[in-house]
Amino acid sequence: MSSGTGTGTIARRNSALSLNTSGQPIRYKLHITNYLNVVGYILRFIITFVGVGGEKHATVLARNQTIFTPSGWTFSIWGLILTTEAIFVFLQLLPDHRRLPVIKKGIGYWFFTTCILEIVWKCLFSYEYFFLSSVFMLFTLASLITIVSKQSEIPPDGTIQDYWLLRAPFSIHCGWIMFYFALEMNLLAVNHTKKAWTQIEWAIVSLAYLTCTAIYILIWKRTADVAIVLPIAWGTFGVALELTDPTEKINKTFGNGSLTTIQVTSATLCGGILCIAIIKVTIMIFAKHAEQYEDKPEPKRPEPKRDNYSQV
Repeated sequence: MSSGTGTGTIARRNSALSLNTSGQPIRYKLHITNYLNVVGYILRFIITFVGVGGEKHATVLARNQTIFTPSGWTFSIWGLILTTEAIFVFLQLLPDHRRLPVIKKGIGYWFFTTCILEIVWKCLFSYEYFFLSSVFMLFTLASLITIVSKQSEIPPDGTIQDYWLLRAPFSIHCGWIMFYFALEMNLLAVNHTKKAWTQIEWAIVSLAYLTCTAIYILIWKRTADVAIVLPIAWGTFGVALELTDPTEKINKTFGNGSLTTIQVTSATLCGGILCIAIIKVTIMIFAKHAEQYEDKPEPKRPEPKRDNYSQV
């Protein structure tokens, strides 16, 4: 890292701790958004694990099995999302974090908005109001995209904490909702028609949507954040694995050719995302090292000693 970049990093780290007239760091008071982030997270946590009536999500998914439904263990990613966002909620209360630009400007009221929208979605989903739940899931996705987009406008400080604790949780959450929205569309299709071909069409459309999304993020959009596409790979891997041993209902509804097509396409998309993500990360690492090498000042060469001869 160049000296200029290092200076900028230090400046950004200290931006949240301005100095008062006596030279002591100013400890900013908690803002209303800090409190709302805590309230929103707690409410969502309670709704997730306690519920508000209706069926459990696993029961709803099992009763409305689609050709695009992934294996049950795939949904364990919710645990990762809730855990990492719990860490964020704690960190954003600390004096040296509460006014960081990545939190104050990058998140603002949007995390609280995301939590409320997700609560409404979970309630509607548990009662199998799939049309309304898909609408609120779309709103949730829009809210998460806003967070990721606003955070991307704020230069990172280069620390592990800045990315993995303050940015990546929302990227992972956003990527998972991108996948889940595709699943929601398939649930909506199953509840409107029992025709196998229509359900296959929706599965193909879903895979096309996820493919275009991954290509845009990994190739077209110049971003160093690849965490957002990993949940898409995770979800499509779950779909491919589920179709290796489909349920009796799926076997009766679809032929082997259709199942194989969706399975292979899902596995290919998963593998493609992972390969491109690895290549992109590798290129970024080499580019960073090259930049550090170029910015490294060359050592000063000692000037040759000159002998002073006395003139005769």
